[in-house]
Amino acid sequence: MSSVVKLLRYSKRFLFDRKFRNRIIGLMEQNSQTQQKTEVLDTPTLEALRSKKMFYIGGCELSFMKEYLDNNFGSNSLLTYDINASPNPLFEIQDRKSKWYNFNADILIMSHNQQIRGYFQYLQLDENVTRELQDDQLNEIRATFNQSIDIVRDNEFTGPIVLFTYPLAYRPALGKFEYRMHQKNYSVIEFYQRLRLLYYETAKSHQDVYVLDTDEAFSQVSKEAQIRRLDANGIYEHVTREGSVYLGDELIKTMALHYNLGIKVKCVVMDLDNTLWAGIIQDDGISGVTVYENRIQILRMLRRRGILLALASKNEPGVEPLIADLLGDDFKIFSATRITWNDKAQSLQEIADELNIGIDSLAFFDDNPYERDMVRNLLPQVSVYSDDELLDALNRPEFDMGVITEVSKKRADMYIAQRIRDKDEKKTHLTKEEFLKSIGLTLWIREAKDRDLNRVAELIQRTNQLNATTIRHDRSKINEFHKSKLHKIFVCNLWDKYGEYGLIGVTIVEENQKIWDIDTLLFSCRAMGKTVERNTLSHLTQEGKKHKISSIVGKYKKTDRNEGIMRVFEDAEFTESGSSDEVSKWVFDLEGNDPLQYSPWITIGKPKN
Repeated sequence: MSSVVKLLRYSKRFLFDRKFRNRIIGLMEQNSQTQQKTEVLDTPTLEALRSKKMFYIGGCELSFMKEYLDNNFGSNSLLTYDINASPNPLFEIQDRKSKWYNFNADILIMSHNQQIRGYFQYLQLDENVTRELQDDQLNEIRATFNQSIDIVRDNEFTGPIVLFTYPLAYRPALGKFEYRMHQKNYSVIEFYQRLRLLYYETAKSHQDVYVLDTDEAFSQVSKEAQIRRLDANGIYEHVTREGSVYLGDELIKTMALHYNLGIKVKCVVMDLDNTLWAGIIQDDGISGVTVYENRIQILRMLRRRGILLALASKNEPGVEPLIADLLGDDFKIFSATRITWNDKAQSLQEIADELNIGIDSLAFFDDNPYERDMVRNLLPQVSVYSDDELLDALNRPEFDMGVITEVSKKRADMYIAQRIRDKDEKKTHLTKEEFLKSIGLTLWIREAKDRDLNRVAELIQRTNQLNATTIRHDRSKINEFHKSKLHKIFVCNLWDKYGEYGLIGVTIVEENQKIWDIDTLLFSCRAMGKTVERNTLSHLTQEGKKHKISSIVGKYKKTDRNEGIMRVFEDAEFTESGSSDEVSKWVFDLEGNDPLQYSPWITIGKPKN
């Protein structure tokens, strides 16, 4: 049949067949919807993500999201539905001829929805569904999730895996009270919620597996508006183009967190009067002001993420005891305070110096637009917000730390211990070495385990001052190093009588013809002044000797903040040996020198208690 005859036939049908005409008009309306790019992240972060290749295994439910990301972010991607490959992840990855095996993706997105839709069809249309059958179905889904991930990991894919959840608007076959009528089995909503929990259960049991939750993505808008009505049937429903924008944004934000991209806030600095409470404490007194308890709770949640808290208020310094009385135990959550008549910019700089963090890692909240504008002008590196934006911080990417490590959870307490430590050191008449010996330093250096890798990634992404090269390896690369026989990842923890410092140092070496090349050498700023850096290099030389290594080669690339790490090589008797591309080399000859010894004031090994 010629194309002209086909066109005439379709034209005639369009004119006289109302159902056909309505369907074509509906499709045209759907296809005419444009996908507007939303500003979810800063430009450098998006540029970094643009280089990541995405492989989607699934059906048409992923088409619009892939289209949106390809068109607006320049993603390099492949979807099995588009190439007539299997939409079932388990089938696809078991096929050795699958394009998955030569596409070399950085990110894998899996949708098991084509398998799951059948279970909803039974539930909505079959009266004989039993709870036992549904439990079996859920167990089958669980097994499929885990088996799919295990096969991918067994084939040495170390990148992030994203599970795309089942999109469904609640349209029960038996009406609003259907959950009361399903006495012997799960209703639609009960089965759906159990399924939703399975995604999270699976993600928690695997490394670097994440959930792209359609319910979460649509939580700020009407879910009904995000499900395509044209072919919706209450069993399996397709996301609209508009809905795919929200999903695409969620995917981008999830991957930015995985790769630790973008600005990260390390400390939230709060104004007081009319910001942390209603009223002016110096004028109204304790009884005349009302603390915003909801804002205190938000600050406590941010602190749980490892974000430090500080106060900066233009007030008489003598008012600080009143502030402590007013806040009670909540006053203890703040790691630094500046109650002074100095301008806020000076107070913020002093807080950054006291906490030994970059000024660009501060977030400042103040009700006064004058103060906010002054800080923006004098300290443009600081992120500045109005007081009523504090609630939004819980969802903003710069306040999201991704996977929060045990060290991150304890960070605020560690800073408080550091303040006590610094005060004691200033009061003492002991020499530096005598003081270090008196506080009972214990340093535990070892090869990293799986449980350490999140913290390793966090340090690599966030450390600037004591970082020899500032190479920002992402989590996938760290996984590769961890599995590689040619690489070793050394980490160190530190304790003293004041408490635990946590995992504060990372060294990654690559063996090349009996030479250990130091790829990464970095330490948390909490390690400063404790000789951790020198003793880590001592450990490296001793381990190198055991492995019959001839020399250890370090690299140093100068930045405006890391000059101190160069002195570490000098103090450890490494010899500078040329430079290229602004990177100098530092060599320790293990054939001509004995390994370096540990400092006498430090105990090496894990504490017994």
